[in-house]
Amino acid sequence: VTACSTAGVDDKYFSQYRDLAAVDEDDHVAFTERHHENNPPSFGSGALSVETNGYAAGRGWGWIAWQTGKGGGDKVHTEHFRKNATGIHVVELDVVPPSTPKQVLTFSVREVHRFNLYQDTEAETKRFAKWVDRLPKNTVVGCCITDTAMAKTRPLNSTVYESFRKLGASDSLTLIGYREPFCFLGWKGAAKGKGVYALDAKKQSKQLLRLDAVVTYDKGELAMTWKSSQVKLLEQLPAAKKRRTEE
Repeated sequence: VTACSTAGVDDKYFSQYRDLAAVDEDDHVAFTERHHENNPPSFGSGALSVETNGYAAGRGWGWIAWQTGKGGGDKVHTEHFRKNATGIHVVELDVVPPSTPKQVLTFSVREVHRFNLYQDTEAETKRFAKWVDRLPKNTVVGCCITDTAMAKTRPLNSTVYESFRKLGASDSLTLIGYREPFCFLGWKGAAKGKGVYALDAKKQSKQLLRLDAVVTYDKGELAMTWKSSQVKLLEQLPAAKKRRTEE
């Protein structure tokens, strides 16, 4: 079932589940770069941040950042990912506990990966699951998209979600839809629900999602607190030309 209007306005009911208005790519680039400058990644002891939006807004956007400065302050590394790159982007990080009272908890990067679950769903699902299984305990993982995690006609299977639960995702993570912005922070061996994810399930979503977390380490165990935020890009960007995004 669908609905339309000769005035070019989406039906009020259906607008709860989809963002059909268009976003101009140049406007999106200008806004996200300015937004990133005005809202930089979190910093301080154990700081982690991730931000993402899907293809339907400017052909995608995403980055993951982590604290690198042992002395504290705003010394972080930000890994930006190429827009219009399908699948999921992942960083794996080692926790570096402070060695003196004046130092803070930091992270060192082990690897940066892209699992293209969109293009080669079966093989990449197996590769992702094997990668998660081989991670050492307490390896911190950040994940985001910059297009879409899945193909429109090839949903991700349960193996993907089971792998995320090994990183602390809750049982509520059961569907990452087509072009839906998605990001995640967790670690290997975390109990279910101790990691965190953000997801916007609107069709052709134009939401910019963000997670900011703080990781702590005590007696060999990790813990994490977080906050989430989002920006409705359709409210922030100038009206695009009178056209709808391709469904």
